[in-house]
Amino acid sequence: MKKTFTIIFILCCIYLFANPIIAGPRLAEIYRDGEDWQITFYNMEVLEFTLDNCAISTNSGFSEFNDGIDFFETVTFTNEDLQDSLYIDWESDHIQSYYDDGNGMGNIDEWSFAPIANWSNSINPLFNGQSIRHFEPMMDYDFLVKDSNIEGGLRIKGYLNGYVYDTNNEPLENAIIKFYRTNSWLSNIFLPDTTDATGFFSSETFAKNYEVSVIMNNEVLIDTFLTVEPDSITTVVFYTEYDPVDARDHEIELPASYYQLTNHPNPFNPSTEISFQISDFNDQNLEIQIFNSKGQKITNLPITQSQNHHISIEWDGCSIA
Repeated sequence: MKKTFTIIFILCCIYLFANPIIAGPRLAEIYRDGEDWQITFYNMEVLEFTLDNCAISTNSGFSEFNDGIDFFETVTFTNEDLQDSLYIDWESDHIQSYYDDGNGMGNIDEWSFAPIANWSNSINPLFNGQSIRHFEPMMDYDFLVKDSNIEGGLRIKGYLNGYVYDTNNEPLENAIIKFYRTNSWLSNIFLPDTTDATGFFSSETFAKNYEVSVIMNNEVLIDTFLTVEPDSITTVVFYTEYDPVDARDHEIELPASYYQLTNHPNPFNPSTEISFQISDFNDQNLEIQIFNSKGQKITNLPITQSQNHHISIEWDGCSIA
């Protein structure tokens, strides 16, 4: 028991060292109400204080708070609580919180909104009635919330359903779908899924922005950004350029009359002799096509006309890159 406690204590110390607690207001949630907004701060201090030494900014300006607003664990405010009104451009804005620890106002936290084309570490624009919320106040991991109550939205998940097709517009089975979280220090964590025989996949996950990759045989076919909306089903269709090569797809038309001679190809020899005989040699463009075990064509071997129609070709596979 003592050993377990010691390990937990050490892990906590390591986490706090890597993620030091910074006093001041963290952005816990931003809610969109038409063109208006509500913002919730999370108090990183242990003791209660007021918003007198806090501030907030958007692209439209910078404002401190009205005097005397208590701030214990969380506090929700609107433009009415600011000394100067601020406008939030939901398509493209940068929101920052500030705290004066006695050495002047310092930036504590920030969120950025941006359309898909401009995504880097930004949050996708909110629709009316949605809010973006930190999973944990101390973690830079966000999710969308579809709820008019900024303090307690619970519907934080949604479904991403879709189909994957190959270059022939046929369903692509066993394609791997990976969802990489954006705007997060946990961005290396993904939630994989696999398509079925109809090319269909369905994943329930936190509502937020994702980098989505479609992978087949370790090859990334598609890499794009998508949004999983809260409490809803988002459906996508991926058309890939993947060409499923199958030996059964290659239909070889044999001559009407032929004689197969004894052939002994040996994979341990650098070359092999291919011998056969055909009775009719009217086609001047006859050739031998070599395929590998996956059904992929490796090379063509031209056939030269022979008087007795006996064909013998020596093929050295080492010459094929």
